[in-house]
Amino acid sequence: MATHIEEKPRVIIPRASRGNEILAILFIALGLLLALCLISAPFYPNDPSWNSAGAAETHNWAGAIGANVAATAFQFIGLAAYLLPLLLFAAAVRRFHTATIHRPLMRIVGLVILVISASALLSISHLRPLFDSSVQPGGLLGAVVAQGLASGLSNVGATVLLIAIAAMGLLLATNFSFVRLYEILAAAIGSRFAFVGKIPERFRAWQTMRAERARVKKETKAAIKAEREAAKSALKQTLNLSPAERVADFMKEPSKPAVEPAPVIRTEAKSSMVEPQASAVAAGAGVGVSTPPATVVTGRSGSARSFPVRK
Repeated sequence: MATHIEEKPRVIIPRASRGNEILAILFIALGLLLALCLISAPFYPNDPSWNSAGAAETHNWAGAIGANVAATAFQFIGLAAYLLPLLLFAAAVRRFHTATIHRPLMRIVGLVILVISASALLSISHLRPLFDSSVQPGGLLGAVVAQGLASGLSNVGATVLLIAIAAMGLLLATNFSFVRLYEILAAAIGSRFAFVGKIPERFRAWQTMRAERARVKKETKAAIKAEREAAKSALKQTLNLSPAERVADFMKEPSKPAVEPAPVIRTEAKSSMVEPQASAVAAGAGVGVSTPPATVVTGRSGSARSFPVRK
């Protein structure tokens, strides 16, 4: 008999081509250089660039090019420039795992929307950078977008709209999913705080137990009260009786049982004493002399005694 063995489907993960690997390495290098120039720029705000002509020597970790790139990024998009290295690292990781990027144009549009909305949100928040007061939090682009939206929607309405636009840009630029994030958070919270979900059930059980205790206590009080009322009514009836009725009630004999047990006559112990009396009775009957019947009494020890009845 042939047995059918089901084969499990093999999952084939597409490997990235050499071109994608080279592109991923390039993204990582650009992200590192951009992170170095942006991180070191606050420590050396007087580095020579197209925006400033302070010190003669450049101290930026990415050199003169890094100082100019940092000045350009901070002036145009403000603190949102720190998102650029992160986006480059995410693109590199994506290139390592997949052979092709689906809808690359939509990805680029999503990145642009995300950066612009983030810079506008920073501009509305009026957050001042600690390293250089000349740098606007949202840069030139963020200030223009924020002022345009705030003039028609106020700061609150513009903030709500910009948050929604930033969320859409994040969804377009990456594979991030808010539904997946919610599922992960719900699973983490559900496993760590499972007792929170049992609080309503425990509360209902406590209420039921409390109601049951209250019911039993109420019934007990009612029974005790009924007994007290019955005792009071009986005492009241007794106090209302006359002296003669009280004496009659006190002298009242207890009721006898309907069926009394028959007396047990034991004649086994001293049968020799009963036999002569029986013979004498028989002799008297033979001669015509009337003999009174004998009374048999049984003692506690089991002995039987007979006594003639006297006339």
